[in-house]
Amino acid sequence: MLARDNFVFSLLVCAAVFSILGAALATDWQTVWRFFTLPTLVPAFGDMRTITGINFSLAYGFDPMLDNPGDPWGRAVNYPRIWIDFAQLLKLRSDDAVLLGMLFAAIYAAAVCGIGTLARSHAGKAVLFVASLSPACLLGLERANNDLAILALVVAFVAAYGRAPLLAWACLAAACVLKVFPVVLFALLPFLRGRQLAIATAAALGVALYLVGIRDQLALIAANTPISAGWSYGTESFVYFLNGQYEIDIDRAAQVAYAAWIGLAVAGASAGALWRINTLGLRPAFVSRDLVACAGGGLIYVATGLLGSNWDYRLMFLLLTVPLLARLAQRNERVLSFAATAAMALVVVAMLQGPLGLWFGIDGYLANVAAKFLLVGFLPGLVVAAARFDRSWAAAGS
Repeated sequence: MLARDNFVFSLLVCAAVFSILGAALATDWQTVWRFFTLPTLVPAFGDMRTITGINFSLAYGFDPMLDNPGDPWGRAVNYPRIWIDFAQLLKLRSDDAVLLGMLFAAIYAAAVCGIGTLARSHAGKAVLFVASLSPACLLGLERANNDLAILALVVAFVAAYGRAPLLAWACLAAACVLKVFPVVLFALLPFLRGRQLAIATAAALGVALYLVGIRDQLALIAANTPISAGWSYGTESFVYFLNGQYEIDIDRAAQVAYAAWIGLAVAGASAGALWRINTLGLRPAFVSRDLVACAGGGLIYVATGLLGSNWDYRLMFLLLTVPLLARLAQRNERVLSFAATAAMALVVVAMLQGPLGLWFGIDGYLANVAAKFLLVGFLPGLVVAAARFDRSWAAAGS
């Protein structure tokens, strides 16, 4: 039964993703995506063109991390230089953007299907399906942003966790080399034991050396990454929005935003811990890959939101939280079930900034921002409530 459900879910995801992309490519790119309220770039697959334009820029003597005229909008590359190496190795041209965009869409569909295998209930699969086709996730498809590939690597990490530790931590290390931010998943190290810990530590050291080696690139990446209030999340995005609406002290507002983000995460984790203390008889059976997935998605969301401004397509990593939330929502414990159900609703609302802003104006935007802030508290709390901090983390998935 579960295998059939997974097959049907995978079929629906692939059909939906490629039907939308096919319609956009076959008819009018802007019209199709505007139906989903997306801010659309033309030509198609805008973010992929930053990469496919690299060789054009190099041919004219430009450093694409400083000047990238090969990009139709003149955007400098805000990824590690390994992407420039890939572009040179593959001899990419602007004409390759559509083919690569479709390839990344297939990678995204495969990643969602992988997450779907962790969602064992029909309700969990339904929420995951809806969220995977939300405007935030579709923005990643419309742009063919390379976060789609990073999501697949993180899903592979989760799938191999506890089963094939060498493969798992190699996938995570690769994700860090390509986009840096998945490095926060190494926060799982204190909960590992034995061979898992040795392999993960070696991977962490390798990634740390890599980051030290590209420290100059990291400064360029930060400088090349724009801050936006629309279709974005994070403390900087919220301060940017406030600065556009009101006359505020930016430094003070940033301090308040950082304090609120950190405070919510700490408060959520503390509430989860207190709930566990008050339910000593509970022995959760959730120390498995859906817990690792939720912890990973939550870590990426909380860390990236704290450290900067992120386009909403990065919310696709919240898809990793849905299987565990759906399972917790079906528990008999009333508080846990309510919190998990609320968190799933918040995940969906967080991904709807475009429609909420279009339908409800500033009130819809603020509701979306509120959902994004509340998730900072709910996700750590639910992970702590469901986890058992012992050797079971090392054995997850076994």
